[in-house]
Amino acid sequence: MRRQLATQQARANLPIATIENLTGDERVASFLIELPLRLGNSSPEGLSFRGPFCHIVIADYLALNADTLSRIMSRLKVRDIVMQKAREHTLASDEKVLCDLSPITNAIVALHSPALS
Repeated sequence: MRRQLATQQARANLPIATIENLTGDERVASFLIELPLRLGNSSPEGLSFRGPFCHIVIADYLALNADTLSRIMSRLKVRDIVMQKAREHTLASDEKVLCDLSPITNAIVALHSPALS
């Protein structure tokens, strides 16, 4: 029980640490890594998530301006790191590069490991 409580606390603190310590690009990369792990969506194509997530809600969650988020996502799309498969389906087509953009990739993966649940 202590281990689960510690894991829950670490998961709760992750967004705070992300906002306080990471650049906008790093926040977005971290979000795009964490969300599929949190929602349990895995795809042979890469990290993937579906949902009606609008830019305003995501920008607010990441403490970014919606225009800034749009510019970051556009840069990721131009670099073929992220692609929009459908209106509500986002895919990280180059998972390795996306993970390299986030300095907290290892922490995110460890916090969402099934062994910790």
